[in-house]
Amino acid sequence: MNEEQKKLYDVLVRDGYYTKSFEEFQAQFQDPEYQDKVFGVVKRDGLYTKDKDSFLEKYYTVDKKKDDTESVSEVGSLEPPAVEGGDDLLARHDSLEQTYMDAWKRIQDIQREAGDSPTPQQQKELVDLNETFDKAFAEYNTVAEQIMGESPKVDTPVEQPRTEADTFFDMALEAITPELIDRGDEDRVAVELNELLNQYGFDVETSGLLTDALTVTAKNGQSIDVDLDPWRSKTEVAESDKLRQFLVDNRRESENLLKQQNDYQDAKLKFATEKQIGENIARLSREENDFLEFAQSVSDAEAEIKRKHAGLDKYTEAYLRANPEEYDEYKAQYDAYAADMAALQDLDKQLRQRSQELLYADQEIKRATGEFFDTKSQFMISDVGGLVKRAFAEGSARMGRGMVDLLVDIGQPGRRIDMMGERDTEG
Repeated sequence: MNEEQKKLYDVLVRDGYYTKSFEEFQAQFQDPEYQDKVFGVVKRDGLYTKDKDSFLEKYYTVDKKKDDTESVSEVGSLEPPAVEGGDDLLARHDSLEQTYMDAWKRIQDIQREAGDSPTPQQQKELVDLNETFDKAFAEYNTVAEQIMGESPKVDTPVEQPRTEADTFFDMALEAITPELIDRGDEDRVAVELNELLNQYGFDVETSGLLTDALTVTAKNGQSIDVDLDPWRSKTEVAESDKLRQFLVDNRRESENLLKQQNDYQDAKLKFATEKQIGENIARLSREENDFLEFAQSVSDAEAEIKRKHAGLDKYTEAYLRANPEEYDEYKAQYDAYAADMAALQDLDKQLRQRSQELLYADQEIKRATGEFFDTKSQFMISDVGGLVKRAFAEGSARMGRGMVDLLVDIGQPGRRIDMMGERDTEG
């Protein structure tokens, strides 16, 4: 086994780029075009920083078991090669996936290039691409069902480490409640959900003028209709559960498709409820108090160092020339002082890092809170919580001004007197 290739596979699975087995990844990675695709992704997202030759030298090994005459799809080819036999269902599955993904990417490219005025040739190509996409995607699902039917076991999903985007997504899901379904104002609900869900690859639209319903479409092509005017509370719960499950089921694939766009940005903090705003302000306040206690401890440590090494002041160059027998004592004291200052400077570095993190968190909470209330105000909402606004103003605003002033101005170690060389050197 190529251990480096296994490490690459583990990273791709961990970050949601790949969901199949290592054996399937090894087979696909023999294809030069697939190598280019993997290299492009890890290079783009900062997972690998060297050039392609170094990448292949580290992660690619020739699969001796493969038939030298085996063919692979050409770059940009939208028709997958035919694969026969039940044992080749996985290969067919992967080929169909590549086909509809290539078609989807080309559709996006044409739409970006043409805007609202595609040429006749582009219109024809879009028709063909959509047909190819639909055909490949439908067959892809059929083959997937066949694979599941033939599989004698169910693989246990690998639990991935949670990311900041996972936390933000869970916060967005808190907006999907029976109360949301019961509101019936589809325009307002669509705006609020788009604000929360667009960054994960979902688009929410009203279903029509005569219906109180929404259509939610994922980047992977899946869609669902949600009734916002059910007659019974039981139906409200069912509709909200249905929407939440749809979002969970399609988030990973849709988000990965979204990441392939040139203008992709990482998911940002967005508030779904006023309760979330209050919780985040309270958390920030606790972190601020911890920071202030840490800043005080650093200040105390600095004062203790000054007290501990106050005797160094007498060791001037003139004093040591007059008392050369004390040079060794001076040097020992100075070395101890320099070691204490090095430790203090490390604390100072931690203090500055925590300061920057708190300032950034404060800015993000302010931004997300402003966006939350801006979205609400589009529909002249009168029930925006004044208490939350005041808590935000009083709690978060304290962070903005003066935090950097709390940082301890730790000076550089004193000058070390080198009697042997009869010169002063910076410590």
